Amino acid sequence: QEERAAVSTTEWYQKQVSPTLFGNMWYQLLGPGNKWPPSAQVWNRKYTGSYGWWREHNWSDLKSYRMLTDKLRSLKAIADSTPTDAESAGKAVGTVRYLYDGRYSNTYPKPSWRDTIYGATGGTCTTHGILEEFHPHRRDKLKPVTDRLDGLWKEALAATEQLRQKSEANAPAAEIRAAFVPLATALKQIVAEAKPLTQLNERDHRAVNWAIRLDILTGPERDKVYDWWVAEVLSGLTPLVRDFARGQFKKGIIVHKDGVDKAMAEFPKTVVPLLRRDIEKMLNRRKFYDRIHATVYPFKGYASKVTGKGRLPTRKDAEAELAIAGKILARWPEADRAYATERRKLLAEQFRGAVGRTKEALLDMVLTGNLLFREMGSFIEGVDYADKVQEKLDARAMALKGRGQDLAKLTA
Repeated sequence: QEERAAVSTTEWYQKQVSPTLFGNMWYQLLGPGNKWPPSAQVWNRKYTGSYGWWREHNWSDLKSYRMLTDKLRSLKAIADSTPTDAESAGKAVGTVRYLYDGRYSNTYPKPSWRDTIYGATGGTCTTHGILEEFHPHRRDKLKPVTDRLDGLWKEALAATEQLRQKSEANAPAAEIRAAFVPLATALKQIVAEAKPLTQLNERDHRAVNWAIRLDILTGPERDKVYDWWVAEVLSGLTPLVRDFARGQFKKGIIVHKDGVDKAMAEFPKTVVPLLRRDIEKMLNRRKFYDRIHATVYPFKGYASKVTGKGRLPTRKDAEAELAIAGKILARWPEADRAYATERRKLLAEQFRGAVGRTKEALLDMVLTGNLLFREMGSFIEGVDYADKVQEKLDARAMALKGRGQDLAKLTA
């Protein structure tokens, strides 16, 4: 059996590795979610950020302005009210804490005050924050404003704690009203101090941002990012497949007339080009051009004039949006036109970062999802080399060696 099963490195890759590995990778990266087992839909979730409920930002539009104005409206309503008993005071306390702390849950999370201003990082990434989305060119100028807001929130939270204690002690109405006064004062000052952050035309800013986004996604930057993505996936897969091939030599499944060392030396010339071919086949340039327009709640959608059905934006659409943005910018003071320049830098970073997240998630799934080994051994008649325990040990070793990651931690 060992002698009958022996194949060349190229034949081994094309018959045993390529169909399984890239079939599994395509399904997890781009496959539909209505199958079983379900696809991870890596592209839709990691690239778009989905609803902004998890660790990836949704960068389809600018959402922080409404998040902030909703909070300010609620704060004003509390400040204008007058709690008269323990129950109404408790509700005011709970609402203030909710508006400041946010709510971080698996569904419909709400950003904290600080996330709404400065942007969420390291957890549930609901927003990039109003400073980055609407004031990237004025951050230094607005720092005194945000510093004062931070100070006012310290006062408001201290007053909230005092009111909470009165509420829990079921204090008389007069004491509750007295305890509410400093809280109402601080909240009114927060609403007033935040005006420089919200005194702008939200829709105009979103339109300019959208035009720049489309310009990037339909321009030469997309080819640079695609080439980078292919190179990164190739770089991640090469050591895994190479080490796997070395193991197959030891089992006698692959043979080479000059031995394993010679075969491994030839690996960059024999197998690496095939890996690149399969990566580009799995997500070719044309499909990439389409996939990068994936969005969740975008600023604008497009429909076919013939069928009326939704379609992807084109370069002509981008040029039309840029013309609209140009008219908007012409109406702005010269100092504010720097907004477009700063947003272009940020959107270019977000584009590359979003594509990079798909690469990282996909390569992690090759390890944690056993995509490299699944169904291995079933392609050569009468021989089954599958050793599930050893496969997991091999996967962990390759993760540590090839990507510097501990598979046990990735799957914990």
